Order: sequence, then structure tokens, then C-alpha cells
Amino acid sequence: MLPRRLLRGHRVVGRRRHLQVGVIGHGNMGRGVAASLARAGHDVVVYDADGAQTLRRPSTITAVDSVAAACRRADAVLLSLPHEAAERAVVADLLEARPPLVLNLGTSSVGWAREAHEACGGAGVAYLDAPVSGGPEGAAAGSLAVFLGGDEAAVRRAAPVLDAIAARFARLGPAGAGAGAKLVNQALVAANAQGAAEGLALAEALGCDLEQLLPLLDGAWAASTMLARSGARRLGADPARLAFESSAAPLRNFAKDLALVRDAAAGRGL
Repeated sequence: MLPRRLLRGHRVVGRRRHLQVGVIGHGNMGRGVAASLARAGHDVVVYDADGAQTLRRPSTITAVDSVAAACRRADAVLLSLPHEAAERAVVADLLEARPPLVLNLGTSSVGWAREAHEACGGAGVAYLDAPVSGGPEGAAAGSLAVFLGGDEAAVRRAAPVLDAIAARFARLGPAGAGAGAKLVNQALVAANAQGAAEGLALAEALGCDLEQLLPLLDGAWAASTMLARSGARRLGADPARLAFESSAAPLRNFAKDLALVRDAAAGRGL
């Protein structure tokens, strides 16, 4: 495993700084991110356009009623929003509030990431495309992977925040590099998820004992995070209920991500 505080091969050393952090978006991912930040000792304020979302928060986190309030006195602001339209609306407000540092944790197109970098830079706001992977569980545990695009100086400033929410993070290049890397991640997740579903269906049709098979596959070339997740859900589950169980990572979000993957590939002749 890579060092927890990986920054282009350098560890973040010295005393951890406690920051004032605003989190905009308190859904399945934002809720876990905010909790991990608070657990690390940062002062956290959250805002969500759906005020009911912020009712589900620990007492150590403060809810506010606007983007501007989330930015007030913030050292860093994190965006955890469901789609580009919501990000564009919030970035427009950020250009007025002008927090010193913004990290966009959502999956977006490379073009929008670069556009946001340019707009924020013109307003004196350091911006990082910083999409995450690891799901709501990783957000809550502070064990996400973060794909960073932007200036090295901004990444260094963001290190205390990244250390609170991530097990692995790295700067992959200039503006848009993090967004592009996350699309690569999503393409691989899709392939692994489909393979896991087909393999498990075949295993059941052949009468394989999944309790015996899954540990073997975990040590074989078939191993993947998606197989482990899907296999765990199949074991002991009522097949009649599987299709109706709610998910903390809705399929509509993944469909949105795969549309971005498709567009990115098509735009490059793939």
C-alpha cells in the first residue's frame, strides 16, 4: 500500500494543521467526508441545498444556510455534488465568496475541470479537481483515493484536508488531470462490475459453493474490489430481494459517470 500521505513521492511531515473547512453537499459522500474531517480535528461547516440533508450530522459539525456562509473564514472548501450542473451553480457563488482553496471531489469532465480552474484562478481562488473513489464507506472511514489535478502549491496547502479523508492521494498533473484519471477509474470499475456480475451468475448456474469459491477467487487473477463487494452481497442474501435493495451509491450516478467516460473516449477517437 502507498504511504497514507503520498504527495508525488513526498510524505507530509510535521504537526498536522487544524483548519476551518466548508463542505458543500451533504449527501452520501459529503456526509462521510465531513465526519472524517471533524474526526481529524478540523472545524467543519456544511451546506446542502436540501436543508434536510444536514439534519443527519454529528454535533461537532455546524450546518449553515448558504454557500457564502460555508466559505466564510474557511481555509478550504470541498464540493461533494451530484453532477456538473450543481457544480457550475456553486462555483458561480464561490467566485463571489472567494475562499482561498477549493477542492472539487465530484466526477466531472476534463473540460469543465479546466474551465473551473481558469475561472477560480481569475478570482484569486486556488482550485483542485480532486475526484474521489472509495464510496460512502471510504468517505466515512477517511480511506478514499483522491485523484488530484492542479498546482503543486495548492496540493501542498490541501494536505491536511487530504490526510483526513484519504488513504491515498497524488497529484497527477495540471488542471483536468485528476478529472481524467477518475474517468479511467470509472471505466475500470464498470468493466470489473460487469465481469463480477456475469461470473457470479455463472457460478450460481453451475452450482458452485460461493462460500468456498469467493476466497479462492480473492487470491486469483479474478480478484477485484467489485467482485468482493458483489460476492458479499450474494452470500446469504434472498435473491428475490437483491434487485430491490437500496444502494448508497445509486446507479444513476454511475450512469452519469459512464456518459462522461464515453464522451471523453469519443472526443479522442477511441
